[in-house]
Amino acid sequence: MCRVLCISEGKSRKEKSIFENKGNPFLLDIEGFNNSNQKGNIKNTEKISNKLQRIIGRHGKLSNNYEVSHGVGDYPSKSELLIINKCQKLRC
Repeated sequence: MCRVLCISEGKSRKEKSIFENKGNPFLLDIEGFNNSNQKGNIKNTEKISNKLQRIIGRHGKLSNNYEVSHGVGDYPSKSELLIINKCQKLRC
């Protein structure tokens, strides 16, 4: 059996629009984690760091486009705030 790969302008536009409409799963996971964190569900900074590394590891290529850091918040229950910066040209 032989398959022919046909790449056309219409096909590339279609796939690009599908990808854009699907959303960014990395940002959705980070946003959900940040919301959970703001509620005070996770208070241990080591657990927060481990969870963040698991999310980054799960989304390999997408996470390379962003720089994610966390810092201490104003209140003890809101110990970590996530800061997300989009990198320029895949370099941070």
